[in-house]
Amino acid sequence: MNSITVSEIKPLIYKFCESRCCNILLQKDYEVLLGIATKDTIRFYGDNKFDEEHVIDIRVFDRNGELHIWKINDDFYYRFKEDDFEIDENRDYNERILKDKKIFVEYPIVFGSTVEKTDGKWTILKERERGIKIYFPYDISYKQLPIRYKVYNYYDFDEDGILRFYDARLCGFFNKDFKELESEII
Repeated sequence: MNSITVSEIKPLIYKFCESRCCNILLQKDYEVLLGIATKDTIRFYGDNKFDEEHVIDIRVFDRNGELHIWKINDDFYYRFKEDDFEIDENRDYNERILKDKKIFVEYPIVFGSTVEKTDGKWTILKERERGIKIYFPYDISYKQLPIRYKVYNYYDFDEDGILRFYDARLCGFFNKDFKELESEII
């Protein structure tokens, strides 16, 4: 666990996204935003801004890695998680070997049964009965639903052989056919 100051958050995100376009999931104390980050830009829908003052948790991620920044009391911490897979094709579809580590792969469904297009390339995914409205930096059609996000759950076994999950990271968003969504925002 590495500590970081508020003024170092944006530069750290830009450094992580230096050669790639990443998803950014920003949890503030009053809302959660989904957007896109690159080496010099962080973009959310409309006039939503990156506001360090109200940050609780940030995940910047793509298929290759994740930068996770979180707040405990008034202090910020971060960790990088990047993977170099050695895939064993004889293993279960949801299990991957990462050198000496094991990963269980999940594809949870994002609540949202209707889509609404916005100006530009953004899509609003809505679940009216639950009051959910998520602005996605992707051009999503109804035929692509349900949208899923991919999670790598890192696990091992303790000295007694008990399963232990010790970390997780987000990897991307996928359509119903498990094809990764790509953004045209930036």
